[in-house]
Amino acid sequence: MKKSLRVSTEYLPATIRTSFETILGAAQMRSMADWTSAPTASADLVCCAPDMLGPGFALARNQIRLWVAPQSDAGPHLRDGDVVLGPDNIRLVTLLSALDMAALRLLDSSIYPHLND
Repeated sequence: MKKSLRVSTEYLPATIRTSFETILGAAQMRSMADWTSAPTASADLVCCAPDMLGPGFALARNQIRLWVAPQSDAGPHLRDGDVVLGPDNIRLVTLLSALDMAALRLLDSSIYPHLND
């Protein structure tokens, strides 16, 4: 049985969000986790782009961020555990890899014990 994890795309630009969500639908079938859409406040994985963030943007410590941006743009915002995916590289195989990397980090019981109850 796959572990259920929640993903938010609220902080992606509309142009990226549409293609991301389309590919996410296909990736969900192959991912190690069962990803469902959720609002940012209750998401385990928050997909975001640096140009969508306002001042004071912060996430809960137990959330992983998937940056859809070039590494150079995401760099100043990165924290341990974050995943970066280039906006021109949103394809099934790259998104699946990013989702599974995020799932592994989220399921690390030493960091996110609430997911392993």
